[in-house]
Amino acid sequence: MRLTPAPTDPQPAPDSLMSTNERLPALLAFALAVSLVPLAAQNDTPTPAPMPDKPVAASPAISTDGLPTFLLPVPAGHVQIGMTTEQLVEAACQALSPRRPELALRESEREKLARALRYTASQLGQETRELPAFLLGKWPVKNKEYKAFLEKMTQSGKKMRPPFHWWRYGRKDDYDQKLADIAREFKAEGKLGPIYFWERYGETLPWALKDDAGKPIDDLPVVYVSRRDAIRFAGFLGMRLPTEAEWTRAARGDGTNVWPWGQKKELGDKFQEQVLALMKLENNRDRVIKPVGTIEFNAGPFGHVDMTGQVWQLVSSVGYGPITGQKLFAEEWKIAQKDKNASALKDVPAWKDDRFLVKGGSYLSSGDPVQLQIDCRVPVQDTEALESLGFRLAKSLKPGQDLLVSLVTSDYNQDLFAVGGDDQKVDFDAQIGVERYVLAADGFPEDYHAASFAPVNWVTAEKNMTVQKLEERSMTTPLLLGTLAITDPCLEPKLAPGIYSVAFRQKGITKDLKDAIKAGYKEVQNELKKKEREGKDKTEEPAEEPEVKKADWRGVLARYGLTEKDLEPKGADTDLEIVRLGALEISTKHDAFVFYDNQGKWVAACKAGGIAAGNEGPTEVVFGSGKSDKTEHAKLTFKAHVPVLKDQKKAVDFSLDLLLVQAPPAAGEVWRLPAMPAPTPGVRGN
Repeated sequence: MRLTPAPTDPQPAPDSLMSTNERLPALLAFALAVSLVPLAAQNDTPTPAPMPDKPVAASPAISTDGLPTFLLPVPAGHVQIGMTTEQLVEAACQALSPRRPELALRESEREKLARALRYTASQLGQETRELPAFLLGKWPVKNKEYKAFLEKMTQSGKKMRPPFHWWRYGRKDDYDQKLADIAREFKAEGKLGPIYFWERYGETLPWALKDDAGKPIDDLPVVYVSRRDAIRFAGFLGMRLPTEAEWTRAARGDGTNVWPWGQKKELGDKFQEQVLALMKLENNRDRVIKPVGTIEFNAGPFGHVDMTGQVWQLVSSVGYGPITGQKLFAEEWKIAQKDKNASALKDVPAWKDDRFLVKGGSYLSSGDPVQLQIDCRVPVQDTEALESLGFRLAKSLKPGQDLLVSLVTSDYNQDLFAVGGDDQKVDFDAQIGVERYVLAADGFPEDYHAASFAPVNWVTAEKNMTVQKLEERSMTTPLLLGTLAITDPCLEPKLAPGIYSVAFRQKGITKDLKDAIKAGYKEVQNELKKKEREGKDKTEEPAEEPEVKKADWRGVLARYGLTEKDLEPKGADTDLEIVRLGALEISTKHDAFVFYDNQGKWVAACKAGGIAAGNEGPTEVVFGSGKSDKTEHAKLTFKAHVPVLKDQKKAVDFSLDLLLVQAPPAAGEVWRLPAMPAPTPGVRGN
């Protein structure tokens, strides 16, 4: 939906992007039946043919072997981020008055200039960053690609709502039937009623990939997807959203241009009216979402299409703040306040840490072309799903890393991290994993298999801590070691696909538990004997323990998940060899890894080889085969080294084995591995 920002609004607002709560006071062009801007090209000219899904040519330095073909390599290199005061003013003037930019500096135009500068003020502050090589989707995610995800989720029993327009236009019959119900239930919301109805009941609504004229929209960029669902989709494919710096490098390359077309000699690095014609945004009937790649003019330096002027694109960067940080912003802000023209910008932007960023402008940006700058960025909320907002996918070269990144970013339960300290976190730099794609004929994934592990960045915040002390403490509170993500069921330990916190518990029991078992066993057995002697001479009954002691041993047992019932069997005072974490029973006869799921439950345990003192080093993985009931399965061994304390070389060493349900690697299967100790048939490294 298209919103009109208030002239004094200090926040950028493309198209404009607002949350549901912020939409209510605005007068929106959203009629119940006909006035929503159509999402497919609705004009008299033929719709361009969609781009074929051809395999991409891999960079010599970046192997794309076995990867989805819509990914294009972006080589390692530097990228310029942010703008100077001079660049910001020039760009704003060009956008306001393309033929004669100097006219935008007149006093009568000062408020318009101030407004344009407010939209772009967060871009102040310039620096150059070095980025490693990565892969980025050649185009924004298409409707048909998101459809594959939605169908998979539905088949697995997970509820997902389709994008709004798949129901609004794709199933216009159902939409029309529900208008009366919408009017009754969301009477106060007026023209926004259908959106509220979709937000509440979207998971139950029918859908189809058609526009309001019944034409297919398979190859149009998907929109009306929230950031949360975009990340879920990315994780489903073992990918992630690009960072702002990565998106910028794909749009700007090694150049320093302000505008996406700035490296084209025939145009120069400035905004001109002819640009809108080249982008097919000159006429109202052309200002619609188009099949990806329709406009060749919009390609980036590495071949990525639709970087600007199609749909706004989500990036992973969290928090709406200065593009290059507070220090560089403050330095440039001082310059701006002394500049005759930039001083029209009076107030520092209202930074918001809970917002997320979008880039690239959209088909609606022709009316406010300052949004087409490469560095332009706009904050949105996590749950916003809008008509002009889409996304594209990025992928790191490390196998399995992005699966972990997306799952951690979306809704990872990090209860166990709170025990370690505020800045204990997943160490993505030390992540290790393996992955394999099963590709359809068009190069899009039919299936994705991966296992990924990342240790914590450090084990404890307590100084003078030794591995021996950590082991002893783990008998009371399991020691968090890392995070595991798997796409396939695991036989040993028994785990369903998902994301887990991995902790360690040393074998044995603590002295307080041993004493509690002994005291409790005596009392429980006496109580049992008492019941057996019921009706007999009660003078033979032993005296009861003091009440305070009862509470003591019961409380200790409860801390370890044990109850009086566990002390009823004969010999339990010496033979009881279990503790419980929630409903999970753990043997105290051997060291164990224990797994904490996303619902906040301990769900599995397996034997561990213990932990040992060592030195900080890289995490490793060994990929091969193992047996279960005489059947060969894929086996993974993660070898990790976690610093005991922050900024310390002393580490905790451990090795985690996984036996997966799937078969071992075979000929014809391209498994991507970080390293191979020796060639294995059918297995190729990264």
